[in-house]
Amino acid sequence: MSRALTLDKNGKLVVPESDIEDAIISLLAWDGWRVFKFGWALTEAKREIGEVDSPDLLCVRYMGCSPGLAEIIWIEGKSLLGKASGMQKLWHDAERKRGATVLVAGVDFVASVDGFRRWYEASSLKRRVR
Repeated sequence: MSRALTLDKNGKLVVPESDIEDAIISLLAWDGWRVFKFGWALTEAKREIGEVDSPDLLCVRYMGCSPGLAEIIWIEGKSLLGKASGMQKLWHDAERKRGATVLVAGVDFVASVDGFRRWYEASSLKRRVR
């Protein structure tokens, strides 16, 4: 399936949000994370999947052999043209107040594959050395 190319106001190619998320998932999996892709939907059985306005990705990495200990990151993927909605921002803020790490593309890192990679390499979370 072919996707239409999107350009920003300066004519620069905008990488789709889904491509950025796929690259983030690959990078984090390479470094020992389990990544769950969320989206809110109502199933045929009328069950809610996910939570309205929650970020796209929930990333979990277990801390050694100690049961119950894990690192967790919520990541809201956006393209260069994307912005979090007001309700998404409220969700992010509420979760941060609970102590969660919530990252938003375009806010916490440049909304690109390389932007996330640079953020991750500068963070204290990266374990694996290439």
